[in-house]
Amino acid sequence: MSKFISLIIFSNFLSFYFQDRYYACIRRVIICSLICVVLLIFRLSINGFQSPQFSPSDNLIISCPSTFLRIINYCYIYMFYIWLQLYPIHLCFDYSMGCVTLIESINDPRFLVSIVFIIGAITFITQLIKGYFEKQYRFN
Repeated sequence: MSKFISLIIFSNFLSFYFQDRYYACIRRVIICSLICVVLLIFRLSINGFQSPQFSPSDNLIISCPSTFLRIINYCYIYMFYIWLQLYPIHLCFDYSMGCVTLIESINDPRFLVSIVFIIGAITFITQLIKGYFEKQYRFN
């Protein structure tokens, strides 16, 4: 009987312990949410509670008529930014306003670079997923 009572006391202790941790977690989430709301309201008040207005020259890819070329241009921009991280020779303070020209045809050599980047990214992601599942099932 004393073991049963000690188990009940221990379970009550654990429930109070986890309940306090639960309420502390809820309190932190509420505080973080309130801070985010205050910062969001402050940011919106700077803009006068209006969405920002962008011109077409801010993002030239939006004006590209073909969806395929738009995707290729976005992939080229991502690849260009990764290349800038590795080899920062062509640095600029602002890459809008046509600083990086658009790929407008398949004959552009940057088109091949974008295709290689897409194939490499897909291969990398599939190898990560494949390696994750092989590792997961190897130890079971």
